Amino acid sequence: MKKKDFDIVGILLGIIIGILLGYFISTKIDIGATSEVGGKVKEEDNIGYVYLLQIAKFDNPDGPVKYLEALKLKELDAVVVYDKTYYYIYGGITASESLLAETRSLYETKGYTTLIKKEFILDKPNTVLDDKIKYDFWTECINNLIHSLKDEPFSIDEKYYLNPIDLEAFSSMTILQSIKNDTFKNKVRLQLYKKIIENLN
Repeated sequence: MKKKDFDIVGILLGIIIGILLGYFISTKIDIGATSEVGGKVKEEDNIGYVYLLQIAKFDNPDGPVKYLEALKLKELDAVVVYDKTYYYIYGGITASESLLAETRSLYETKGYTTLIKKEFILDKPNTVLDDKIKYDFWTECINNLIHSLKDEPFSIDEKYYLNPIDLEAFSSMTILQSIKNDTFKNKVRLQLYKKIIENLN
């Protein structure tokens, strides 16, 4: 076989291998695919995500205080969450965007512009990865929050009854296990989310 013939065979073989490799990779990773199929979001695309109704955002601690007072005058509840950069005011948290429609409408009819924010929270405990005790606790908090948002039952590890790593977060989880009132449940879920973000950002 001449060197020239070998080069052509090698090039053709390389192209074929490249095409096959590209095909197999594309079947595993759907590049550029949207999370909607037939107008509905695929369930697996929402694993680990929460949807938040954002009412406002401030870069100083004074803004949220006055804003919350104005909300209370209009009989609206919200929570301030500080992520070490901004102070966010959230009025609701759910497992899907459609579940925020009613709460969003309530705020907007009272004159507030809202924004729905989709946030992935399963990776938040990675900030305390070097501390297994904290990592396990906050992972449990996040998983239980997600279960609660989906109205699924959840359990709390017995060790946290003896030694809760964060008393407020632990209390929120225990309340969510038993509370039936949806309005109060929303408040407690937001409080648990607040503790997660403020401890893990």
